[in-house]
Amino acid sequence: MNAPNKLELLDSEHQLTATKVSLPAGWDGTSTDFAITTINVPDRLDVLEVRAREEEDDRKADERSLQIDWDKWLKRGIAGVAVTAAVVATYRFAWEPVDRDLSPASVSAHLSKSFGQTVQVATTNFDLLPNPRLVVTGVDNAGRWRLNEVSLRMNWSELWGALRAGSWTWAEATVAPQVLGEAEALALYQDLTRVRIAVPVSVSTLRFTEVQFSNNRWLPGRYEIVSRRLGTGEFADPVLNELGIDGSMRLRLIRQSGDGNASTVGYTLEASNWKAPFGPAVRWNEVTSTGTVQANLVTVQNFVLSGFYGLTQGTLMAAKDREWVLTGTAKSASVDLDSIERFVTSGEPVAPEGTPRRSLSGSAGFELLVGGRGATLAEAVDKAVVAGPVTVRFAQLNEVNLGLAAARGGIGQGKGGITRFTELSASVVGGAAGTSVRNIVGRSGTMSVRGDLRVADKALTGLLLVDIATQRDMRPFTVKLSGTPTAPVFSGN
Repeated sequence: MNAPNKLELLDSEHQLTATKVSLPAGWDGTSTDFAITTINVPDRLDVLEVRAREEEDDRKADERSLQIDWDKWLKRGIAGVAVTAAVVATYRFAWEPVDRDLSPASVSAHLSKSFGQTVQVATTNFDLLPNPRLVVTGVDNAGRWRLNEVSLRMNWSELWGALRAGSWTWAEATVAPQVLGEAEALALYQDLTRVRIAVPVSVSTLRFTEVQFSNNRWLPGRYEIVSRRLGTGEFADPVLNELGIDGSMRLRLIRQSGDGNASTVGYTLEASNWKAPFGPAVRWNEVTSTGTVQANLVTVQNFVLSGFYGLTQGTLMAAKDREWVLTGTAKSASVDLDSIERFVTSGEPVAPEGTPRRSLSGSAGFELLVGGRGATLAEAVDKAVVAGPVTVRFAQLNEVNLGLAAARGGIGQGKGGITRFTELSASVVGGAAGTSVRNIVGRSGTMSVRGDLRVADKALTGLLLVDIATQRDMRPFTVKLSGTPTAPVFSGN
């Protein structure tokens, strides 16, 4: 007799099936002693079988995880070897030769050959961020000039092209902020013709981001200097743009033809809302000037100063033999005295409407000679004196009526009011020590005014003789001047 298997035992011993039961006659369906059910309850053997299956599945999964996918790893290994070989080949055939060209020794040798004398480079470094560039520090040209840092810049496409071609293509050479002495600046300017050989032909722009000239009175600010390469391969004349001021100043340096040593530097200057480094301490709306500069000779061929005060133009020349001697001219057809006075007192070129006038009003014209001497050019400028005739149209002396004062016999009765002149002229001599106005001649109808005055240390002193020609006998009287030029005080009997 065959033994029952496990499934047969489960069916025979532990599975209950539905059983049909006969109901007694007369049952009303409200109660019974029987129930019809279908129940499947697993026993301990079922649990053991489920666990055995789970353990078998886990064992097979572990075996699969321990198996090595040799095909996949072989493909990865081949790819890795190929990438490594590509990197090594790129470095060896593209980067390594160019990297040798960018070493401090190589750059120093190239610059020395270009400038015809020993040039030393401290370090070179290739940076990728924020953009690809070669940074060269400590460029020293045999004591003539020294640049702290120079960067040769390119973009990412140019870098990729350089790696493929084995040579560099730079876009711009940028010099970091620098302080230059006068001798260094002149030497750099003289070497500009050799810079085209020193830097790669692909460099289109040479830019000094910020330059300060130490102890230089004529260029006291901070400047960006830019020179762009021309179609001939030469770099154009450098242009200085002043930084960090309210106005603007643009100075172009011009190489003089036939001067191989560049010892003569021409210039053109254009500025707006600008205060000149010498002369009246005012801001001019527009300034233009051209000239040349040499070691012992400075020529300002012309200058034009235009502002609210009027327009002034002229020429200057300074030459050195045993000392510096300055000569020149300055002339104007119309300078507004109200605007000058307003600027001196408040710093504003135009007075608001309703502002009372003080001192002398009118439009002045002059033709002045300029002269000065000194051990240095700056000293000659500081000691310069201007002298010449001045005429004032529509002249009006404010806060005093000289005619009324003369008629009443004293200035005390004539305070207030105005004195209008049909003619007013004088000779002016002005300099750092003060300003003298001599041979004053003014006319207003039958009244004439003569006298002299002087301004020194902002103090006004002088005398005016007032005379009125009438049929009756009226003696001239003297007016004493004091106070300041912008707030004069008149007194006298």
